[in-house]
Amino acid sequence: MYHHMQLKIGELLINNENPRYEAVTHQREAIETMLHEQKEKLVKLANHIVEYGLSPIDTVLIEPEGNLWIVREGNRRITALKLLSQPDLIPDELVKIRKAFKSLAVNIDSSLLENIPCVYCDDPNVANEWIRLKHTGENEGAGTVSWNPQQSGRFLLQTSDKPDPKMVFLENLKTNQNLSEEIRKQLSKIHKTNFERLISDIKVRDYVGIIYEAGVFALREPISEEFLVMLDDLLKKNIKVNNIYYAENRREYIQGIGKRIEEAKNLNTFKTPEGQGMPGVVEFDCSAPNGNLNKTTPFNSGVPMDAPNISPIVNKKKASYPTNRNFMIPSSCSMPIEKGRIKLIFNELKSLPLNTHPNAAAVLFRVFVELTSDHYITKKHIPKVSIDSELGKKVEAIAQDFEQRNIMTSHELLAARKMVSSQNSTQSIKTFHSYIHNVNITPISHDLCTAWDDIAPFIIKIWEVI
Repeated sequence: MYHHMQLKIGELLINNENPRYEAVTHQREAIETMLHEQKEKLVKLANHIVEYGLSPIDTVLIEPEGNLWIVREGNRRITALKLLSQPDLIPDELVKIRKAFKSLAVNIDSSLLENIPCVYCDDPNVANEWIRLKHTGENEGAGTVSWNPQQSGRFLLQTSDKPDPKMVFLENLKTNQNLSEEIRKQLSKIHKTNFERLISDIKVRDYVGIIYEAGVFALREPISEEFLVMLDDLLKKNIKVNNIYYAENRREYIQGIGKRIEEAKNLNTFKTPEGQGMPGVVEFDCSAPNGNLNKTTPFNSGVPMDAPNISPIVNKKKASYPTNRNFMIPSSCSMPIEKGRIKLIFNELKSLPLNTHPNAAAVLFRVFVELTSDHYITKKHIPKVSIDSELGKKVEAIAQDFEQRNIMTSHELLAARKMVSSQNSTQSIKTFHSYIHNVNITPISHDLCTAWDDIAPFIIKIWEVI
């Protein structure tokens, strides 16, 4: 079934029907289309090939075409090799890329162009399955299960001569006996990017009690209440990137920590029964001396019946929904939708199981966003855009209207604008367009939930102000 061979670069053809772009007719057109889509990414790939060669764990998959072979899987690699072999194939308008390839071509090992490891599978269905599995996500474990940021960080710690000091600090927290065992067990849940952004800020470090000297992060003793609150927010994913992206946002965040601690200490009637702490929350025991944090009861199961409605140190902003839920829009989400059909679509998205209907949810969500945008544009008479405009233009027009009318700040509109500008993010218009028009792009439940969580504030605000 599988036939392994070594081929020359001239014996390989770029796939004119590569799912990365619309079908083309000629090889030159296929190469130029790849160039215009990938641009600097191809330069990075070519540089890596020149330095390390072709990956021994990712063989090029081919199929016969007369005396030549079409590349089914590995078109980026083969395009990079063809351009290293013939930099003049790069169009005149891509001057910087052509210059980069010419510079790299001087150092390439010619054997890379003469002995390219390839494999031919004589069963097209089997070949298609391997391609599908590689490019459509984890597939419940059958595909490649990506490392999360912490796992990537551990790999760097194990293999790098200069490990990331922030990840070293995080790993050290897991053995810090001044933290409860339950907290230490939860540390793998922390979002690496948010963690790094916070502890990289000297004002945040000073406030929560983190020392940074000679390239090493360490905790002051005793561990501060402020640090434990921040840690809890990270563990519960109460912190979104937008909340701490800029320095001023981080200042607001740590000021909020102080207010939350003060409020908690003023609630003298609040006392968590032993063993009945709210799950995932570091709570205050106001009967403790000086209102100190109760470090003996965090992360227990169950919620006390007599506890107040809001945990004293939980951010008053609604916490993020879990992204492993089985419905794209959580059942607790509500909006004052006045149009009957749009309301029905909204309710369907709250009840459509993602484990069995991810494609239906993805398509329906795009319809929901477009009809919501159309309704706002029509009701508010937004200039220079209509219901016939492209969805990206509609979303940007609404974002501009929100900003001009002080409905949302530019910072709060980042997710909506990312939806318009990003090419590959989970909530981008291009991604949802691909779910409808590209047979090779499969929606993943986690991505759909993340997409909703990111742009939900924007969508909710539309219906609030209509």
